[in-house]
Amino acid sequence: MESCETEEKKRVLIIADAHWYLVWHLPRLFWQAGARVDMMSPRWQPLRHSRFVDSWLECPADTAPIVRRAESHLSDHKYDLVVITDQTVIEALARGEHQSDWIHWLSPDTATAIQSKTAFYTWAQSKQIPMPLGQLCMSPEAARLWIEQHGTAIIKVNGRHGGGGVHRVDSAEDLQAAWHALGEPAMFLIQKFHFGEVGVTE
Repeated sequence: MESCETEEKKRVLIIADAHWYLVWHLPRLFWQAGARVDMMSPRWQPLRHSRFVDSWLECPADTAPIVRRAESHLSDHKYDLVVITDQTVIEALARGEHQSDWIHWLSPDTATAIQSKTAFYTWAQSKQIPMPLGQLCMSPEAARLWIEQHGTAIIKVNGRHGGGGVHRVDSAEDLQAAWHALGEPAMFLIQKFHFGEVGVTE
């Protein structure tokens, strides 16, 4: 009888701050996919007690010490996937003088794209990543012309999270009110609204 070798689990490291809402779904997601889940976080991160976390590694709460702790740990430990949920840590890593192998993909441009809706659109276009038809606008007038040509659209502004910076506009007549509700931004992204399709980039 031939012996069957058990396939080694993929290893995932989640680097999190103390906020649970950015990370609550991740341990279970990776665990159910068959991965071993390690979490690096401050002590008061409640999800470190989750049954879907196989191992917990303590780190400080401030950005610079988190970066040093992560760099030190990852110099000796290899993971198939490293997930960073803290935006300030991503920015600090992108500014780092030495680019580590585990995060070779993170350039300052990529870090900017991660935190900006308008920059993400420009970055995705430069990488030929498919996205809904859109345009960067510097005024409501430019957006009004775009809506008249393409119909129902979504306006996206920077500096908002959780869907707060997104507004649907069904006609050019609705644009001024939507622009005002979003804080009258100097620059914003307008994209074609696709009925019946759901997606997220967060």
